[in-house]
Amino acid sequence: MLKTIIKLSDVFPENAAFMARTNLHETRMLGYNEIQLDSVTTHFLGTINGLSAVRHVAGHAADSAQFFERAGIEIDEDTRYYETEEEAEAHADALIKDGKKFFWPYPLPQGRYPEQAHIITADLYGTLNSKANLALMVDSEFLPQRKLLNLEELVDFETKSPVVLKAAGDAATGWGFAVHFCENRTELAKAKDWMYQQGTSVPLVVVEEKIAVKTCWCAGIAVSASKTECFGGAEQIFSAAGKQAGNLIDPENEFPQSARKIVLQIGEKARALGFCGVAGVDIGLAENGKLYVFDLNFRFNASSTQLLFHESAVKQFGFPVSHSIQVEVEGSLDQLKRRIFPLIDEGRFVPSRFFNGDRHPESCGKSIVSGFVYGSDRQEVIKMLDSCGSVIRG
Repeated sequence: MLKTIIKLSDVFPENAAFMARTNLHETRMLGYNEIQLDSVTTHFLGTINGLSAVRHVAGHAADSAQFFERAGIEIDEDTRYYETEEEAEAHADALIKDGKKFFWPYPLPQGRYPEQAHIITADLYGTLNSKANLALMVDSEFLPQRKLLNLEELVDFETKSPVVLKAAGDAATGWGFAVHFCENRTELAKAKDWMYQQGTSVPLVVVEEKIAVKTCWCAGIAVSASKTECFGGAEQIFSAAGKQAGNLIDPENEFPQSARKIVLQIGEKARALGFCGVAGVDIGLAENGKLYVFDLNFRFNASSTQLLFHESAVKQFGFPVSHSIQVEVEGSLDQLKRRIFPLIDEGRFVPSRFFNGDRHPESCGKSIVSGFVYGSDRQEVIKMLDSCGSVIRG
């Protein structure tokens, strides 16, 4: 049986409920579409056992559980399934009547639910996650040189050195959508135009020096009412500057103990402000040997589930290296089982999500399979990515 390194039901209060169905306005700085509003609700199966959750039927346990059970992951939660936004909100209203309080990756529609129905408020979420406030949470010695400009000041900004432009406001950001790496004047001009086009969603812009980085990790932290715990770091793999292509855990490039100390300090600052839950800290080792913090994400991150299960999966299957994978596939549930079960049985694949395309009207019949590919070393796991992806797609 695979177990998470930290039991999240001990991190959240016992009346916590995962309610993630929001709207396109709250996710405007993420580039979300309608299907993503529903697919995000199907994450974190097996990690929040003992708690309540509102999930789209495309992630229904009757479909997903077969993959999870095969890998030895138990799903034991109070799940309320919905098909429409109205049904999701009705479930949320019922949970509030039962005394539940919500946690979510991105803020719920403003004013839709009473403020006391959230474990952390939207205001605190905005304060902790705004790129403008990084210096409030991180000691200056661990920050790149940076400055804040309003859009009027950005007009005249020029530089001869490579910089990174980051949207800084209260709107939720992620996945590199609001981050632009600028190596030259052409790229800087494009990044400026993009910031202007966002209107009031980008009241400020962070201009940050571009650091030459050897490795960048997303560190996982769990902040409860009494303490902060770090449950490791996953190396971020990029297909291009700022464009993440996955997360890798490799003991040959282990998350440094010195970085753990930094992220624990950040977690304690957030705890003092009232934060409770799971968060991620993007922290990198520069070519000059210094550690730099680049971003804070006080929510579940793409690597959270991978980090939570990795230690247990290594003990069970014996492969020390893992890489995240997400594949869009076509085919019936039985066809997918025939493709995926052998990979699970070999210890090569651990599922984290199955989003059944047949259960969502806008999926065009395509399902989403997410999980982690395991191998003996970095080279093998990279090869396994292509192999597993081909097998799962059929």
